Amino acid sequence: MQAIAGYVLAIDVTERDEQTAAKVKGMPWSVSKSYDSFLPLSEPFKLKEGEDWRSLHMWLRVNGELRQACDAGTMIHGVPALICFISSVMTLEPGDLVVTGTPAGVGKLCPGDNITAGVEGHCEMTVNVIGGNLAMQTAA
Repeated sequence: MQAIAGYVLAIDVTERDEQTAAKVKGMPWSVSKSYDSFLPLSEPFKLKEGEDWRSLHMWLRVNGELRQACDAGTMIHGVPALICFISSVMTLEPGDLVVTGTPAGVGKLCPGDNITAGVEGHCEMTVNVIGGNLAMQTAA
């Protein structure tokens, strides 16, 4: 775990209709996750002395309604296993970002929606959906 310089909260957005259409056609669907505003990130943070990554509690609200919440330790694949696998396939360089997955509660976003997400004790950010784009504001 010494290779990890820090952590960020990422809101991994997907354009589901586009993703589904691409899958039906047997085409790559990575573009449905690749729009400029589709991966807002919090400011980086480090774990506190003695803190374990598995205890990080993440949450996300849309228009005040809790949609997602989980502890990092409940992920299907842990951080060390993900880093081990990824580094067996490609070289990880300082500054690379590894996005670990999405908790249950995925749902549709609409223009005007207000998203607030955080990692308890570390960061909180607010993202507003404007048309097909997201506009982000972060708070410590």
